Amino acid sequence: MKILFCYHSQSGNTALACRALGQRLNSASWDFFDVAKGSLPDLHSYDLIGFATWTYYLALPPFFEEFLSRLPEQNGKPAFMFSTFGVMAGQVLVRMKKMLTAKGFVVLDGYSLHVPESYPVYIAQDVHSLEAPTPQEMTGFDGFAARMAGRLERIRAGAAPQPAKIKLDIFSRLISPASLKKIRRDMGPLTVDSALCDGCGICRQVCLYDAIDSAMPPVFLPDKCKGCWACFSHCPQKAIYTGKVRGQGHYPQPAAALTAKLTMTEQ
Repeated sequence: MKILFCYHSQSGNTALACRALGQRLNSASWDFFDVAKGSLPDLHSYDLIGFATWTYYLALPPFFEEFLSRLPEQNGKPAFMFSTFGVMAGQVLVRMKKMLTAKGFVVLDGYSLHVPESYPVYIAQDVHSLEAPTPQEMTGFDGFAARMAGRLERIRAGAAPQPAKIKLDIFSRLISPASLKKIRRDMGPLTVDSALCDGCGICRQVCLYDAIDSAMPPVFLPDKCKGCWACFSHCPQKAIYTGKVRGQGHYPQPAAALTAKLTMTEQ
């Protein structure tokens, strides 16, 4: 059985978790597709498609949502969902399932994994969940992998795929995702410290929304910015700042503890 895992990972947490999940489903052949490439993968040669993303203000990141909207219509192709989150899982899986079902996928299951926080403002406030995932949360992750392994076996045996029921926890039902207007207001204007900026251009490379022009030092285009903080977190000189956070709160790659935890479990 061939499986394609389409993932969107800004800090590397989601990509790391996807590969850990792939190790658990070692009875299948896996390919991974980074949706940040901007193209669409060929789904025809795969028996099952996985979709994974990080949590963007309790909802789907705009780039990932746009990727899902461009997928070709399906005729009952099995799929599953996966997300990572820092503070709260939000409505990611429910919204993803709605979009995938509208495209003709049969969504078999979904799971959200608690990982260290990547939102710079929270990190600067010491709200970073560095202990995540806890042993109990890892047990839930392993249980999801076991459920998926069972579903793969049933599909391999010729059983018709059965759609899953995805439920929101009480907090995700009560707290709605933030609007883009609020996201931009809470972030505040992005600024570059010209004394620190060395013109490497990494901020423009990681911005998926073309919200940084080619000037030197870089100039940010607020009408295009989605408040994802990728430019901030990946700036090697820590030259980008806002009125809320400066010189701290960066999360350019998975925390060492998370890497060790997932890698140890894979072995």
